[in-house]
Amino acid sequence: APGGLARGPPAMGVTTDRERAVFFAKLAEQAERYDEMVCHMLDVVGISQELSDEEMTLFSVAYKNVVGSRRAAWQCMQATKEGKEAEADAFAFAYQETLVGEIDSICSMACNMLSEGLMLSAHSAEVKVFYQKMKADTFRDIASVRPVDARLNAAEEARQAYEEASQIATSHLPETHPLRFGLALNRSVFHSQVLGNSDEACRSAPTALRHLAPWDSLGGGVSPRGPTSAAVVSQRLCDLLLEYPMAAISGVRWTALLRSYAEVYGQSVDLFSLGYSSAAAAARGMLVDVLQCQPREHWQASEEEDSEDPLLRIDDEVALTPLPGFAGSWPSLYRTLCTIVQGCGQQEEADEPAMGVEPGTSIRVLLLSQLRPLLLQGDAPSSQAQPLRSLLEQLRPCSKMNYAGGDENGLCFRDEEGSFRRLQKMGHWVKAVLLWRDQRVQWLATCDIKPGKIDEVLCPQLQLVFSKRRNNLVLALTEPATRDMPDAQRQEG
Repeated sequence: APGGLARGPPAMGVTTDRERAVFFAKLAEQAERYDEMVCHMLDVVGISQELSDEEMTLFSVAYKNVVGSRRAAWQCMQATKEGKEAEADAFAFAYQETLVGEIDSICSMACNMLSEGLMLSAHSAEVKVFYQKMKADTFRDIASVRPVDARLNAAEEARQAYEEASQIATSHLPETHPLRFGLALNRSVFHSQVLGNSDEACRSAPTALRHLAPWDSLGGGVSPRGPTSAAVVSQRLCDLLLEYPMAAISGVRWTALLRSYAEVYGQSVDLFSLGYSSAAAAARGMLVDVLQCQPREHWQASEEEDSEDPLLRIDDEVALTPLPGFAGSWPSLYRTLCTIVQGCGQQEEADEPAMGVEPGTSIRVLLLSQLRPLLLQGDAPSSQAQPLRSLLEQLRPCSKMNYAGGDENGLCFRDEEGSFRRLQKMGHWVKAVLLWRDQRVQWLATCDIKPGKIDEVLCPQLQLVFSKRRNNLVLALTEPATRDMPDAQRQEG
């Protein structure tokens, strides 16, 4: 919520219709019945167009989850269609069209309420940014499930709403305001995943909150002596989760995320005071901008749900968006590295066992020592200008990686336990990204989860190996043969 009021637990003794609707919306959220939560929040909006901070948060969470679950189902059908028999493909397509219709209907209703009522009654800059961001996110959801040739109108509506929200935020909200982080993140994802514009995604990407100002000043004047607002806690947790490469594999434990929070900000997270009865409910509510929306069974590591220590996985679209300085976007970094080796490397047939492929296999090879000059001097074909620019931007986050003067500093991330790590040399961070890719492939081979967008990006195998013939480290890229992607991923793992 814009003002950051902590959400208290549902209280008994409600007296008005509005209080009753809010009460049942909270109950529906705790029970994960988001369609019903939307209905209760529609009752609230019908009573008053001016919502409190708490009501605005409930309204947003309800719609994000009800649309998010359908988008997850749509993505599942997208994966099911690939490589299946014609009859199964037809059924998957029909089901997908049903889901698109539902998403269109829900998002259109939300946009109408925003444009024709809630946004007209918004007086403060915070509220205006909140509603414009929600409108933009909603049109982004519509565009993301439509075919490319049918998404133009929704994409343009989203672009305009993001632009308006950004203009208001830049003019009236401090740089450390949590709304600006969420807005920048979602705008960056939109440019990357819907418009396919990596350059603009990098320019729009947020800066890590903890690099902007002292911890207790985040959120526009939060007192270090008082309770931290729910909005600030939410954005801090999103920021921290994006520092984990494991967030784009099996996930990060909630307890590990809270340890990192306490380490960085010097305070613990009180779920009860924020209005949540379990860690799983808190994660779904507070990390909604970055978290992968999955059925209940995907929140657990075993057959029994661990509601107090769930695994948190970031959404594929977020992970594939170039976010400078955030290790959760290493899938995007891997894709960019593959593109550069494909475009700048030398094509040859593998003739050394170290290459890890059958002799005679066609590969692309680039000396690791060539990568840095390509980045800093621009000595590359014009076709590779964009991926090189994208990679350089991804390695130039404020305070985390500095290429000023061509000096290497370090790429930072958090390991599985939450410990902060810094990689000083280019070879070290390249090796870390490639190791991350291997871990993702191995994880997919051992779990019952369909391959997603990230796994499509990982089909080309990029390795850092020592070439005896060149007496140097090389990046060797092997393109996948024409084969079914899921099977290929599992065989490789």
